[in-house]
Amino acid sequence: MSGGHRPRPLVLELPGVGLELSFGPGHEALAAEAAALWAHRADPAATVTARRAVRVPGDTPDPGALVIPPGPSAAYQLSGRITRVVIEALIGTRVLLHAGAVDHEELGPVLLVGPSGAGKSTAVAVLGHGGGYLSDELAIIDPTSRAVTGFPKPVSRIGPDGVKRDAAPAALGLRPTVSADAPERIVLLDRGPTATGTVRRLPLGEAMPRLIEQTSSLCRVPGGLAALAALVTRSGGALQVGYREAEELPALLADPPAAHDEDWEELPAGPARPAAEPAGALTAAPYDQALVLENGVLVLASTRAGHLPGLAGLVWERLRDAGGLDPDQLESVVAAELGAHPQSRTLLASTVDALVRGGWVVSAPRSP
Repeated sequence: MSGGHRPRPLVLELPGVGLELSFGPGHEALAAEAAALWAHRADPAATVTARRAVRVPGDTPDPGALVIPPGPSAAYQLSGRITRVVIEALIGTRVLLHAGAVDHEELGPVLLVGPSGAGKSTAVAVLGHGGGYLSDELAIIDPTSRAVTGFPKPVSRIGPDGVKRDAAPAALGLRPTVSADAPERIVLLDRGPTATGTVRRLPLGEAMPRLIEQTSSLCRVPGGLAALAALVTRSGGALQVGYREAEELPALLADPPAAHDEDWEELPAGPARPAAEPAGALTAAPYDQALVLENGVLVLASTRAGHLPGLAGLVWERLRDAGGLDPDQLESVVAAELGAHPQSRTLLASTVDALVRGGWVVSAPRSP
């Protein structure tokens, strides 16, 4: 790219969006690298629904431009921005998990969930051989069918110099795949030097908050919390896998613990809080979605989720059902359900205090 010629725009056919990227001066090398890395998703004839200019710092940016410094990690940074465009296009219509995804030839579709640095890309590179590569970063799940839509972006890897770079899937022996059936295994990666090669099934109350942490705007998906629970239940329960090297994963996942069958129920949207609340009244805080589990309640409120086990879940449910109770009324309701207990008042007060501090219950202020 020399002689003052601007690179040709790169048009990518991606889940939910046809994206055109135009590269400004100073990004000739990035344009060539991106064209090679994304060749498997490039389609000049695709219908363009979003356009982004790619600019160097200091250039006069277009509205919505992607400003990326030139350098060895520029392509990696560009992939992150492209991923954000895909997420923005799909929010509210799909369950979006910060996860790797492969369609393993023997294990079937596998989700590999974890925060940045958990080893997803390396695990994908190992498990994806011989099967289909869906993504190393973003698992796109249909909330009804549970099918996975592929987003086979370039694979991000840390080089010997500690800099993250992208590699084309083909360079790693991976076959990009556009779709797969519902996941057979949902894996929470627990990588570390002291990991012992263990696999265990997690109950929903433990697995769901960890999965929700790795979702994007789940509360905007109608029934999204229930869809995620159904996804986990269908797979037999999420697996927490402790390991040191990704090469251990195929054997660890080949013979997991027996499937865990756990009942749960989606709660309908609760009543609005009363316009005027008596001093000291307790009400369930506003929330988006909730599930009743075998041990407590799982509540989703905007960007956070909480598992309220045992008495905490019962208290939250009864306050939600009643629309608000004073402490004496709440004690009577709980005693009628659980029976008398010599420490009931102390236990209940401690539980309510924890719920208030956690933001799941609101106490109307008393007059000074």
